[in-house]
Amino acid sequence: MQRSVVRLSPIRKTFVIPQIAINKTYDKGSKTFQDFVLLVKIRNSIVHHNWEEIPHNLIRQLRAKGLLLPVHPTSQQITDWTDEISTLETIRWCINVLASLNAALFEMCPTHPRFANQYHFPEFTNEQAVSLLREHKAIL
Repeated sequence: MQRSVVRLSPIRKTFVIPQIAINKTYDKGSKTFQDFVLLVKIRNSIVHHNWEEIPHNLIRQLRAKGLLLPVHPTSQQITDWTDEISTLETIRWCINVLASLNAALFEMCPTHPRFANQYHFPEFTNEQAVSLLREHKAIL
């Protein structure tokens, strides 16, 4: 079970794990979840060293949110997209996306019986976790 979950992408984990734990999950069409997807795609471009390949679609989306450095007036091309995303607004947006995702999770389960309190996820035996994962395998 652990290997199955570890192999999932961060986006899939974020969607599937609440489904397994509390039988609820994020609305994939919500602004919060869509911003998280964008954040993960940007993270993947940076972490996997795709610096030479400009992720034009991601840059367009961030520019539309007003998060990037302005494009140089004499050149409409992005010369170094990693510098362009290095703004305080981008950092603030990243933190706010994660905070919103966290808030949405706790809104899904404030009184769920599997939670000892609002700050801790329940402990499952390995058998329970495997069983829950099999029940929700269609999502995987």
